[in-house]
Amino acid sequence: MAEKKTTAKPKATVKQSALKKEDVAAKIDSTVKAAEEKAEEMAKEVKTVKKAAAKTVKAVEKKAAEVKKTASRAVKKSAPKMEMRVQFFGKDYSTEELAAKALEVVGKTAADAKDVKLYVKPEESRVYYVIDGEVGSFEI
Repeated sequence: MAEKKTTAKPKATVKQSALKKEDVAAKIDSTVKAAEEKAEEMAKEVKTVKKAAAKTVKAVEKKAAEVKKTASRAVKKSAPKMEMRVQFFGKDYSTEELAAKALEVVGKTAADAKDVKLYVKPEESRVYYVIDGEVGSFEI
């Protein structure tokens, strides 16, 4: 009779173990299912974010193209490149040369000067200048 008691207890334990395994398996299945659902939700969110990012990129590219066009038009509308030369008695000077000489006489560089005005008097072979309020002249 002692043997019957020992065999009865293991059967009950095996039965309880089988129930626990079924419960664990059910929990694992529900956890896997929940994880799969969450992964699907996240995939949908990623798609939504990608679409929004693509729209933003397109909008930025469009705006950049508009700005480039506007800048191009502004450059075209700006003043044309001009050159002025003073010629007299076989002499020839560009305005840049005369301005550089005037700045040299005053001891300034083009970056230092804020206001440069030149007055060329060919009949006197002189250039009169007013550079940042300083008045003078030199012979050419």
